[in-house]
Amino acid sequence: MNTRTLFASAAFAFVALTNNTFADTPNVPAKPYHYGMPIHVAKVISLQEPPSADCEVVNAKLTYLDDSGNVKAFTYFKMAQACEEQN
Repeated sequence: MNTRTLFASAAFAFVALTNNTFADTPNVPAKPYHYGMPIHVAKVISLQEPPSADCEVVNAKLTYLDDSGNVKAFTYFKMAQACEEQN
């Protein structure tokens, strides 16, 4: 098996797995986070943020399972992913 075939197979598997993961993400209404809000995260389901080419504050969404097994979500402000790539 040559290297090109191996890389193509790995890329295809990665895309297939990530598409399946995002398809299973439930669309639940998100509450805005406020300081002191009780959050009991048992498992993170997804982290989402809008794409941004600039280093700026964006409104991100965290979807998670709580201790009781309920799916919940909240929004919060964070620095965009572009900030990590810019100097």
